[in-house]
Amino acid sequence: MVWRWIQVSSPSKKQQTPGRVWQGEAFDTNRSINTPNISPTPCLKIRNMFERDNETGDNWHLAIQDSILEKCRGNNGILCIRVEKASTEGLVYMKCSTNQGAGQAFKSLHGSWFDGRLVTVKFISLNRFHSHYPDSVGLTSPLTPTSSTPVSTFLPPSPGFTTSTPLHPH
Repeated sequence: MVWRWIQVSSPSKKQQTPGRVWQGEAFDTNRSINTPNISPTPCLKIRNMFERDNETGDNWHLAIQDSILEKCRGNNGILCIRVEKASTEGLVYMKCSTNQGAGQAFKSLHGSWFDGRLVTVKFISLNRFHSHYPDSVGLTSPLTPTSSTPVSTFLPPSPGFTTSTPLHPH
């Protein structure tokens, strides 16, 4: 069996569809041995959501937040999303109302391709989240997107391709 790696990249800025693009999953988090069976905390650290030097405008961080909310559609327990605008790692932090809500968000986001970057997610402690974002203590209302117009495009997976399909050289 031979595997062939195909680099995923975003279209150039001139060719890019307006908004953000979710490009599918790198692996199946529902069956991955790296996916926790039990969500240990209600808070997540999300990596690779943006490239600081490529972001423009005053509200680009809201497009990142809305893209996450769109990807996690149906999870009504997301209370807080903080985009670390100065981060060189594209960091975003999320607080959910329950550990289970964080587990749902983890499964929705971890291993996804977003604008040509592989998104990775890990759980962080509630105390650590609150130490960085003390204004999030006591939040109870779920976040909703800032706009009724979606900011994300979801590309369908290639026909017949799954994350476990071996590719053979031609």
